[in-house]
Amino acid sequence: MVLALLLAVPSIKLAILANHDPSAWVGLCAGSGAPACNLGLYEEAIAQAALMGSDMIHFPEAYGLQQINEAFEPFVSDAGSRPCVVAAPTAVQQRSIACAAAKYNISVAANVFVAFANGTRRIMEIALDRAGAVVAAYSKHHLVPVAETLYAEPGPFAPTTFELEGLRWGAIICYEGVYPSIFGDWSQMDALKQQGAELFLWAIGGMVADQRSAPSLARKYSLPVVAAEDEHGAVFVNSTGNPFNSTSVLLRMANYTAHASIAVADILVLKRDVVSGLPPAPRR
Repeated sequence: MVLALLLAVPSIKLAILANHDPSAWVGLCAGSGAPACNLGLYEEAIAQAALMGSDMIHFPEAYGLQQINEAFEPFVSDAGSRPCVVAAPTAVQQRSIACAAAKYNISVAANVFVAFANGTRRIMEIALDRAGAVVAAYSKHHLVPVAETLYAEPGPFAPTTFELEGLRWGAIICYEGVYPSIFGDWSQMDALKQQGAELFLWAIGGMVADQRSAPSLARKYSLPVVAAEDEHGAVFVNSTGNPFNSTSVLLRMANYTAHASIAVADILVLKRDVVSGLPPAPRR
């Protein structure tokens, strides 16, 4: 006889960058200065998340740092690498985020526009542990036609999950989260769940109604969904699509005119445990 039990695991405290407008800069941070100032805001977000006791912080798609028509930086974040230690000076975003993860002892999931040595440009989700080491790097497969395909290439179809802070996360990047409802192709999410994803981590650049789409996705797969999107609030929903309780703190930056904040919630995931070795049923 096999018995399936649902076991509650200790919650982790997850932070999400919320309501960030990457163009809301004045003075030296306006225009071409925005990418550097956005990166400074990311570092402040990491510091604030750690101060609030967070185990991990999740950022929106790469548009939170720069526009897609700006230069893509060299990719230096293969799994197992330590960008803070070995990254080229031109890989400033990957290096700085990895250094901040290590400095503040917090896991980070961030998204960056990167270029490979052969010239291929990708939109990449990069997960880092508390030491700033890369746990996983995933290339966005479903790109927005024209708006993204003019500037970047799709990665291979390679649904990716990774272990971080005791949970297995399934990576979804922006359009990938709404692509199935348009075309009826749920193969990416199906594969993530088959790989053992315990929740979906959704990084969004914009134009997605995540407050509606995330609960729907959660209910379809009976998994929590956490979403970060530029200029929108953070989304934390459980496996039934209902929100986790969260708190938030404003980020205050010089020359910044928007109202970015850090939203933090305790995420509780139910694990299914299979218990075997029970006495066999009597013969009839």
